[in-house]
Amino acid sequence: MSRAFRLGVFIVIALLIFAAGVFWIGNKQFLFHSTYRLNAEFQNVAGLNGGAEVRVGGIHEGTVRQIQLPVRPNEKVRVLMDLAGGTRNVIKKDSMATIRSEGLVGDKFVEISFGSEQSPKVSDDDTIQGEPPLQISDLLNKTNEVLDSTKGAVENVNDTNQQSQIHHHQNRSGPRNDRSSDQ
Repeated sequence: MSRAFRLGVFIVIALLIFAAGVFWIGNKQFLFHSTYRLNAEFQNVAGLNGGAEVRVGGIHEGTVRQIQLPVRPNEKVRVLMDLAGGTRNVIKKDSMATIRSEGLVGDKFVEISFGSEQSPKVSDDDTIQGEPPLQISDLLNKTNEVLDSTKGAVENVNDTNQQSQIHHHQNRSGPRNDRSSDQ
């Protein structure tokens, strides 16, 4: 094989790999689909990053495009999302966006709930409400509270048991009427 032929084969293979990569990334980012922009507002995004998945009904239907800090302290963080056009039938103005995590410490993603039947459909650049994300630190704090109250309940049971044993022991070893000593 000539050197020019090998170079041509190499270039063709490289272009095919490049094209496959573009289509693969394009499908993940919905570059080749009809999309619309939807916003959600959160008090805290709990580590969500741009480029994260957006799921509707558990199915990957969009991408987080950008996360904007509020201009004033009393405002919320705004998450801008690009969603597949087919989701307009199920995402309504009363749908809720929630930040969830893959597993215990996995990647963050946005889950959007279905809206009610009577609610109007969302339009391009509408904003839906966001539920505050459940954070592991909050869960651990709640677990500590439950363990503390359980510890107190066990201590109360132990105290009651000890008092009951003392009372039972005193009744058994109280004054006896021994007739053998009278004789």
